[in-house]
Amino acid sequence: MYEKKLDVIFSNGIFTNLCQQFIDYKRGMGQKFPRGNQYSLLKICGILNEMDVRTPILTKEVVEAFAERSQEESPWTQRKRICFLRQFATFMSCLGFEAYVYPKHSIPQYKYDFRPYLFSHEQIIAIIKAADAIVPCNYSRKAHLVYPAIFRIIYGCGLRSAEARKLEVNNINLNDGILFIEKSKNNTSRYVPMSDSLTYYCRKYAKALKGYLKEYKIGQFDQTLFVNRSNTKLTDMGITYILKKYIALAKKVNTHMFKDPVSPHMMRNLNLYKIQTFC
Repeated sequence: MYEKKLDVIFSNGIFTNLCQQFIDYKRGMGQKFPRGNQYSLLKICGILNEMDVRTPILTKEVVEAFAERSQEESPWTQRKRICFLRQFATFMSCLGFEAYVYPKHSIPQYKYDFRPYLFSHEQIIAIIKAADAIVPCNYSRKAHLVYPAIFRIIYGCGLRSAEARKLEVNNINLNDGILFIEKSKNNTSRYVPMSDSLTYYCRKYAKALKGYLKEYKIGQFDQTLFVNRSNTKLTDMGITYILKKYIALAKKVNTHMFKDPVSPHMMRNLNLYKIQTFC
């Protein structure tokens, strides 16, 4: 559900009220319009508010200037900005304002050429061994527990790094070996089965972590499963840092790519009975 307190604050200007109406319009259509979109609109609004005009107006020159690609920008980012600007211009036109809508046929074409990196079993073993070699230190007394567990969860269940980082104690069923991923990509939730070995490891992890977190209780709601040295939720930067520090392969990978080999590796030893039982 949308919360007012999470909204980005727009500075005063001639376009500010129109931008806020655009957000309300989008949400009235059933769209979320999250903070990422708000920041995009905030940037546009800030530039437009600096224009020397008495009424909101989007000229062709202004729109084309917004549409130009910067040197450090990817074609995909440029395309997203243009599409976003087209929507805003169309909204202004519907309200009777003069607004130039960037032609659809002029939007730069983007070719999606991402290719996942598939690790061999030897590489996966090397990564897990590197994580297991982490030792506790004064800076972080729980790293040797947290990182080996979260690496196993990401690989063993094919999770995105954000999904693993946001796991809470009540999202993992240590008796049946099932994870509940709540409101992930596209706001969808799903159940993910764990292997027997992974379930056993998570039980040991939860038991060991209890000794370091006095207030940590299995089954307690709103309790993060993987915590940093401050006992707060891990960040993606934190996981990437550990990978780069302890794993020689980190120069080629990130935690999001780490999940990709789970499917082909599982297919080699597929347990159809377990899948059928879970489904």
